[in-house]
Amino acid sequence: VSEERARMQALKSRIRPHFVFNSLNIIASLTRSSPAKAEHAIEDMADLFRIMLSETENLVPVHKEVETAQKYIALEQLRLDSRLNVNWDSGKFPRKAIMPVLTLQPLLENAIYFGIETSPEGGVIDVRLWEEDEKIHITVSNSLPKKRKPLRGDKPKGQALDDMRRRLQTHYGDSAVLTRQENNEKFVVTVILPIRGGTP
Repeated sequence: VSEERARMQALKSRIRPHFVFNSLNIIASLTRSSPAKAEHAIEDMADLFRIMLSETENLVPVHKEVETAQKYIALEQLRLDSRLNVNWDSGKFPRKAIMPVLTLQPLLENAIYFGIETSPEGGVIDVRLWEEDEKIHITVSNSLPKKRKPLRGDKPKGQALDDMRRRLQTHYGDSAVLTRQENNEKFVVTVILPIRGGTP
């Protein structure tokens, strides 16, 4: 159990260093041209880091997890600008609906890393959450570039998803499902979780 908890904490705290450096550089450039925008970005970054480094908050309401993911996207949009377009469709969930904190952020990070950054023209990410049969359903799909440009420090495709699958299994065992599909135009990740329960 201690090994699984250690692995889960490592996954929660994972964040790509160049995301941090790029965000700080962009915020620094905004301090003169748009101080209000810079202040808002700093608040988003502080909130995101607080959640990532927390050792007590493991299961959160769905709406709170969506808000955290949107803060992450707001920071990435400062860097990628018009190259990153995200469509959100998050339905209403009962209060009992909870999920592991930072479930959405790694899925979005994966979509940006392999689907948006690798495309000179950028792309679109569609995020959908809904409740069905006492389960939380999540799909995150990203467009795929026609021509993929290399990324510095490229990592194996699917590694982040394998890490996420292990983390969800830590919470729910075989009750959690994570699948992926890919065609010539889109990469889609589907996650299905019990609407409540799981190991804190």
